[in-house]
Amino acid sequence: MYWALFINYLVTTSNIFALIPIIRLLSEKAHGKAFFVSVTALSSFLMHLSETKHRLPGIAWQRFGYYFIWLDRIMATICGLFIGYDLFVDYKKSHSIIGYKSIMTRLLLIKIIFGLSCNALSERFDPIANNHSLFAFFHIIWHYLAYDTINEVF
Repeated sequence: MYWALFINYLVTTSNIFALIPIIRLLSEKAHGKAFFVSVTALSSFLMHLSETKHRLPGIAWQRFGYYFIWLDRIMATICGLFIGYDLFVDYKKSHSIIGYKSIMTRLLLIKIIFGLSCNALSERFDPIANNHSLFAFFHIIWHYLAYDTINEVF
C-alpha cells in the first residue's frame, strides 16, 4: 500500500518537468503559450494526484478522477495537435533544404516516437504483477520527453 502511494507521489511530482518550457515561455513573454502549457501540466498533475487507474490508491480527490483523466487526455491531445501542426509547418519550410532544421525535425520525431512508446509501455504494466515501479519508470520518462518536446517546439 505504501509503495503504491509513493508511486502516486512520484508520478504526480514528475510534472515538475513542465516548469522548463513554462519558465522559458514566460521569459520570452509568450504568456498565452505558457498558460496553455500550465493548464496541460495542471491537468496531468490533478489526474495523477487522483489516479486509481493502475490500482494506485490516489493521493486526493479520487472521486474526481474520472473528470481529471478526461481533462488530461483532452489537454494532451490538443497539445499533440499543436506539436503536429508546428512540425508539419516547419517540415514544409525546411523539406527542400538539407541542413540543421531538417535534421532537428528528424531527431524531434525520434524523441516523440520514443516518448509515446514509453507512455504506451507504462500503460501496459499490470500492477497485480507488482509492476508499479515499471509503470512509474516509463511514465516519468514520458513526462520528461513530453515537456522537453513542448519546450523545443513551442
